[in-house]
Amino acid sequence: MSSKNNKILIIQPILAHYRYSLFEMLVESEDYDVEIIGENNIGDTRSFSRINNKIKPILKNRKLKFKRHTYIWQFGVLKYIKNLKPKIVVLTGVDPHIISNLYIALFYRFFNIKIIWWGHGKINQQGIIGRYSRMFFFNKGKGIFTYGEYGKKTLQKYMNSNIHITNIKNCINSDAYGFNYSQTKSNKNSVFTILFSSTISKRKRLDVLIDALALLKDNNFPVRCLVIGIGGHKKIVEEKSIELQLDKMVKFIGESYGKDCVPFFQQADLFVLPGASGLSIIHSLSYGVPFITSDNLNIHGPEIEIIQPGINGDFFEGYNPASLAKKIVEWKHKIKENKILISERCIKSVKEGGYTPECVEEKMISIFRKIL
Repeated sequence: MSSKNNKILIIQPILAHYRYSLFEMLVESEDYDVEIIGENNIGDTRSFSRINNKIKPILKNRKLKFKRHTYIWQFGVLKYIKNLKPKIVVLTGVDPHIISNLYIALFYRFFNIKIIWWGHGKINQQGIIGRYSRMFFFNKGKGIFTYGEYGKKTLQKYMNSNIHITNIKNCINSDAYGFNYSQTKSNKNSVFTILFSSTISKRKRLDVLIDALALLKDNNFPVRCLVIGIGGHKKIVEEKSIELQLDKMVKFIGESYGKDCVPFFQQADLFVLPGASGLSIIHSLSYGVPFITSDNLNIHGPEIEIIQPGINGDFFEGYNPASLAKKIVEWKHKIKENKILISERCIKSVKEGGYTPECVEEKMISIFRKIL
């Protein structure tokens, strides 16, 4: 099959750093001529540090605020697609806030070019107008990629039966998977070690972990905590940890990515992220480190579906520090008794669950074949 006659264009709001491995695999496909365009710098999201000649940071996102909503138009996209006639176009969403994508979908629909939507698969957002606009544009597509099974099943209730709805799951960069490194633990300290690694924002609720650690300290439970990340809430939780006299128990590492954070993950016995969790779950489990988070499932990304309570992670109640402290104690005993088995189960859930760039790319390519 000649790739020259199988042009596929993927348009992204931002060329997020964690997708580089996946994008690199897609553009190197022998069967399809894949090209990816987007913006390379937006907000707190890490963007690409290197660019492939088929991964192009040529778009500029312009924001328009109206009442409580922020809308995005990707400048440069119309000029680029004007004379480009791919076989398939992959767009983020449907998200009515990215208004340029809605125009692109209608533009390419006019030329009978197939559209695949790629996102969470949510329908009931932004009220009645948002719901019906999503349903309208979803039904104009030939396929939908979702990150989770919940999104897939939700869409299947509303979409036309001829639309290919596929849960392709999600992934991170190849150099972020712990199983790609030696599994030898570098933790020579016998103290039970908790790891938090994420943007330190209010929605991540690091403050809940700090309160839980204070309870454990009051009960003479030996534990230490490594905190990787920066963010607007960092100063607040640092001051709180000092106020609660946890400065010897909690160590703030700062930013650390890729190979630089390997030693910290290899020291960890347990990963705790009390608030909104997503790809951090995959990152943690790939090192064989079980993951603990809140049982408020509405706050989490689709990756939460990989958690098997008592097997590769667990949930504590709401944002209750006492409940979290109890889970930490429970898991210390679990890990002490079955550390190797738990580690193997964590890694297995990532590999066999399909949360790798290879698995995601394979699913995407298989749908391209079906649609074409």
